Amino acid sequence: MKRIRIRLLNVSRLRRGVSPVIATVFLIGLFVAAIGAVLTIIYPNLQTIDDQIQINSTSSHLQTLDDGLRALLVQSSGTEKLIKLRAESSTIIGDNVSTMTIIPFMNGTDMSSFVTSITFPRIVITNPLASDLYSPFEHQYLRGTANQDFFSLNETTIRDTPWSILNVSRPSDKPILNSSLSYRMMVKNEFQSGNSIVTTLTYVNFNFVGALFKTIATSNIKFQYNGVIESPIFTRLYNTNAGNIKLSLSTKLAGNNAFVEVPLQFAGSSFYWTLNLRYYDVNVSFE
Repeated sequence: MKRIRIRLLNVSRLRRGVSPVIATVFLIGLFVAAIGAVLTIIYPNLQTIDDQIQINSTSSHLQTLDDGLRALLVQSSGTEKLIKLRAESSTIIGDNVSTMTIIPFMNGTDMSSFVTSITFPRIVITNPLASDLYSPFEHQYLRGTANQDFFSLNETTIRDTPWSILNVSRPSDKPILNSSLSYRMMVKNEFQSGNSIVTTLTYVNFNFVGALFKTIATSNIKFQYNGVIESPIFTRLYNTNAGNIKLSLSTKLAGNNAFVEVPLQFAGSSFYWTLNLRYYDVNVSFE
């Protein structure tokens, strides 16, 4: 009988269950762990997703601008085009602080008297960055291949590389992303009758009218096409009694190393080399 009483007592103790205090502490622990999981795992992932959605939206805006501008450049001078953007927490900027330097060479020696600098303008949309989706100084092209780190196109590169540059970058350690639209220099060489070589450099020039920046909620960008403007840099006669002569063209952006050369090989007793600038002139305003 003594054993039976002991067993009944143990069963009775088990039936009393967990203490309310212990249950409360357990629930609080679960709640704190859930909050920790949200803060360390779920919330950063949500921030990354939000940033990626914003980049996709901005990329779509830039492609709309690119498509609209390309359609405008085949119209007559004076044609206007208005494009509406919707992008909250963004700022659109007319960036015209960078310069491209054009340096002609003959047999490896730069022709310093004909060095020319032009403005290299961009349309930039800035967004706050909430996650570590991009590291400081990292960039990515939004259209085309990853290997586009040059700003001029010649006969060999124009087939594989887009004319427009759609680029997203984090230019510093600040949590800001810049997504930009600009256009590469296109280089074309023509051999004409009478021992003449004509090199033409074609690009798109933005003239920003009014304010250079505007916060976007609903914003209009107005393009006005002013036509094609040509400006000769030089025409020079070369004597080539020694045989072949090598001409090349190098371009630099904002003091960086040269990123493209366009070599020419020509043999003759004498020839003319003409270097021309040709650009599509466009007024840009933010309304």
